[in-house]
Amino acid sequence: MSEREAASGAPPESTTESAAQDHALLEARLQELEAERDALRREREDARRERDEMQERVTRLTAEFQNFRRRSETQVEDQVRLRLEGLISNLVHVLDAMDAAFGATASSLGHDKAALAVLEGFEQIRSLLGSVLASVGLQKLEVVGKPYDPRQHEALLTVVSAEHPPETVIAELRPGYLLRERVLRAAQVTVSKAPVKQG
Repeated sequence: MSEREAASGAPPESTTESAAQDHALLEARLQELEAERDALRREREDARRERDEMQERVTRLTAEFQNFRRRSETQVEDQVRLRLEGLISNLVHVLDAMDAAFGATASSLGHDKAALAVLEGFEQIRSLLGSVLASVGLQKLEVVGKPYDPRQHEALLTVVSAEHPPETVIAELRPGYLLRERVLRAAQVTVSKAPVKQG
């Protein structure tokens, strides 16, 4: 180094070059780090977006599964209800047949003790069947004296009657039944109508 350079305080030329190289290296490294940072930010944003999409998909699939489960449960309940109604409807026909048989045979047996004992056994079976059906929700409709309701009654006959208000059930021809508050079978009935006024 010359006296002049030393006296002026200027850095030696090699130091300046070295500093310039260091600066260039640092500048390049800074650009690399900024590029890495930007790449990591993009990856993070992509990961967040993917996470959000996955969460949305999980939420949608969960809702679809819950809807599917509810529909399946409803379908199973409907099938069970329909099969139960079909079975009970068939058993109601058995009750009708038993009631018809009892009505026909009770009067014709007279005082035959053996036949009356058999009839009593069948009446107990009929009573047991009625109890079992009642335990699953079957109720006989009480119709006589009630206003005619086409949802519960099937009018087979109409009779002019001054004794009863018009549109009143005056006789039951075949019993009707409710199953769990729904009409299983409408009662077949005779309904009153008002007499024609002579003018």
